[in-house]
Amino acid sequence: MPDEQSVDATLDELFQKFCSVSLIGEPINLKDRIIIPVIKMSITFGGDVGPVAGAVAGLSPVAVLDVKKTVLGQNGVRVLSLASCES
Repeated sequence: MPDEQSVDATLDELFQKFCSVSLIGEPINLKDRIIIPVIKMSITFGGDVGPVAGAVAGLSPVAVLDVKKTVLGQNGVRVLSLASCES
């Protein structure tokens, strides 16, 4: 059975890896704008008495950033929510 320190170390390493992974997708360059997808990540952990443990992860798109190349500053950026696409 793993001890509490080894579980903590495993979780610390996992969270460090997630912190190094961007939740912003690859930019899509169009003629006059750049579209950048924004993704939500959710993780659920479960454990039992003994060596049994598990995790479930999910990714879902939540928004896109629409950046106009010809407009400087915040006036050239729109955040478009995809919440209306969820069922």
